[in-house]
This record gives sequence, structure tokens and C-alpha cells, in this order.
Amino acid sequence: MKKILLSTCFFMFVALLYAETFQMKPSLAIEAEDFITEKGWKVIEYGKGNYMVDIIGFNHISGERLLGIDEKDVSAIAFKEINVPVDADYRLWVRYEYPPFTEARFKVVIEQNEKIVAEKIMGAKDNPRLAFGDTTLKPQYDPSWGSEGLVEEPLDIKGLKAGKAKISLLGTEQPQIPGLSANRNIDFIFLTSDTTDSWRPYYTAGWGGGLYPILNAFRDVVGPRWEVQFINKGTKPANLVISHVYNRSPWAAREDVNTDIQPGTSSGWIPLKNQDTCHFGMSQFETSTKEKFELLLRPIGEGQPQTFASEGNPVRIYLPPYPRQNEKPITPEEEIDAVLKLLASTPPPGRKPALPLAHGGWIFVGIDDNYGRKYAELYAACGFRSFACPLPQDINIAIKNLKQFGIEPNRSMAAMGYRNPPLDENIKATKENFTKNGFLQYLQYYDYGDEMHFSEWVDYLVTDKIAKSPEPKPSKE
Repeated sequence: MKKILLSTCFFMFVALLYAETFQMKPSLAIEAEDFITEKGWKVIEYGKGNYMVDIIGFNHISGERLLGIDEKDVSAIAFKEINVPVDADYRLWVRYEYPPFTEARFKVVIEQNEKIVAEKIMGAKDNPRLAFGDTTLKPQYDPSWGSEGLVEEPLDIKGLKAGKAKISLLGTEQPQIPGLSANRNIDFIFLTSDTTDSWRPYYTAGWGGGLYPILNAFRDVVGPRWEVQFINKGTKPANLVISHVYNRSPWAAREDVNTDIQPGTSSGWIPLKNQDTCHFGMSQFETSTKEKFELLLRPIGEGQPQTFASEGNPVRIYLPPYPRQNEKPITPEEEIDAVLKLLASTPPPGRKPALPLAHGGWIFVGIDDNYGRKYAELYAACGFRSFACPLPQDINIAIKNLKQFGIEPNRSMAAMGYRNPPLDENIKATKENFTKNGFLQYLQYYDYGDEMHFSEWVDYLVTDKIAKSPEPKPSKE
């Protein structure tokens, strides 16, 4: 335990140290889908023609779009005119999809004053690159469970001058080997005057975690895309608390908002600096007083704002990574209503389920507001009948919400946690917890936890064995 506390304190100290001293050097962040396509290249929405569909944990695509060509195209051209911020040497990082051991070649060309100042064929099988969680450049990253998504490859550029320049992405020849010749799908370009990568330790040691430092750096350089204004409709001064759900490490982020809004007054426009660029994700807005408020939302500096009213409960909004004409902010309740409408239009065959047909799941039925009740309605409409709400949190609210839609408590509850090995002390604590809350009769199974590696089991077994072994007798020799 002392080792854990010391380790935690050390990393907190490192994070604070970097937070106080780090400042991003002049950089540019450019989504590949924002390039002008002259020939060949096409914008691909993730899951609609690329290799790696975004799932929880990895394969995250900034802007939810890539710029892609097939494996044979040698004439594709796309370009972007940029303004180099300062005279300096630069390092250009290209993030792209890369199935291990394939050829996914494309050419990057940087021009300034009508001269080529740097170029490189990227995506070749033997090119050094960084993958998910890597800190050392190497050609291949091939975990036993399969590809974990996108990679980053660098190109150093000497002596760029402040002012206009041009980045071009070109299709190029590559070996045509069935199963090894890959499409070229590019996520973004990150151009920075930090040629020593000092930004990486900052985003590794801080709250951002070590798996995706480039995504957090890219987000910060892009800057906020949305802003909100808070109107206090309550009776007491209130602070606004803003958080964002991430579908990747570090899983969440908060805005550093210091508001003290008097009743009947409003804040200025607050930029959402920490909204992820990777997902149409949920942002949550709530007050310190839990009283009525209104929230105005708009793209940074422009447009007619949307208004969201609250009786004191949090306002939750799914925000597109970027303001686009075909993607609008929407509340989870609106999304759930759309799903319920679709379910109602396609009646299921057979009888309405009365007993649990499957166990497990994670859905927010245990929240005491319309958000939780809507999820309970969706849960019932999908035919689920088990109680998949982990104890002790919110189980009584879950029971109340689910009862409204005909689901009574039944023997389907799970004892679950992120790390929940079946050690004697854990089993004892679980039994006491279920008994105390009056739910032992509904306990169906014990869940060991999530993402447990085999080595963790060995560690638990060895530690438990050592703890139970008798004290060694001192030797006479």
C-alpha cells in the first residue's frame, strides 16, 4: 500500500510540475478531411469504408473522418495551404490507419516559395512509427489481441519561414501483394516547432494519460469549437460545472470554469476547451446549487444559440467534434426517443419477455431524473429484464425507474467492479453489502472485473499464498 501511495504521489507531482512549466510551442493542427482534394482522395466517415471502426478504448479517429484512397491509386492529389506561425525547424506528424505488416504508402510534400522543402514516402512496412501507447519509434506494433488502430509517423523540416506554405498528400506506388497492400487512410497532420517532442511528457504525465498524447495535443492546438453561456434562474449565486465524457483514455475531462453567477444574471461565453475532437460525445453541465438554469450553446463566436432549460438537474448534450451542417447537438433524451420510435415501428416477434434472457450490461437506469427514466424505458423496450446495476450505487433508484416499465427485482443482479478478484475479503465484503441493502436474494453471479490480464491472476494467487503461509523459522546456521 505504501508503494502504491508513493507511486501515486510521484505521478501527481510530475503532472503538477509539467502543468506549471509546459507551454506548447507554435504548432498547427489540420484535419485531413479539410484538405482540398484535386484527384482521387475521398473523405471517409469512420465505419463507412475505413479499416478500424472506433470502439471503446482504441481506434479513435479525430473528426470522425479520414481522407482515403485505395491500395492501387498512384495519381491522387490533395493539398492544404497553411500559415507557418514562426521561423523555425519543424516536425510534422502524420496520423494514419495502419494494419500491421502491410504497405500503406503515400507521399507527403511540403512546399514554400514554390520550392519543395521536405518530402517523404510514409506508410511503408519498414518505416519507424509510433502506435497506441508507444514511446519508441519502430516499424511494427502487433499485440496478440489484434491491431489497436492508428499510428503516427514523423517528418523533420528544416528552416521553414513564417508565412504561407503548402502541404500535399499524394498517392504513390507500392507493392501489390494480396492481403498486404492496404488502402491509405489519413486522420490528421500535426505540425509543430517542438522538434524534441517535449509536449509528449506533458500529455503523458498529466491527466491526459500516456496512451494518446498526440490526440490531447491536437485538441489543444485546434482549440475550442463550441461555447456556452450560463443563465442563473435560481435564488442563490451559482457556479457552473462542465465535464466531457471521452470514449478513450483518459475517459473524461473537465473545464476549468470559475464562475460565481448571481441570480437573474448570466456568464460570458465560456469556450469548451477540453471537448475531444474524436467523438460525437456527451458533455454535461450542472450547477453547484442544483437550482434552475438555462444554457445557451453555439459554435465559437457565431450562429444562433440553442437553448437548454434545467429545473436543477444536469443538462447533457451530445456535441459533434466540429460544427457541421449535417450534424447538430442533441440531448440523450432526444436520441433515446428516436430509438424508441424506431422500436415501436418494428414490433418484435414472439411473446414479451418476462424473465431475464441474458445477464450483464451497463446502462444508466439508476439516475434520478428524466435521463435515468428514459434509459429505463429503453432498457425495457429492448426486452431486457435483468438488473445490471452494480451495487451499492443507485440500485434503489434503478428499481424505482425500472418498475415504471414493468420490470420487478429478480435474481439477476451481479457483484461487479473494475477489479474484483474473488479473494476471500472481496467475497465477504460483497456478501455483507448485498445483505445490508436487502438484495442478497437477487444475487445471481460474481463478476471478476474488467480487462484482467493473466499476470494479474498469478499475482493475486501468489500474494494470497504468501499471506496465508506460516512465518519462516529462523535458521540455526
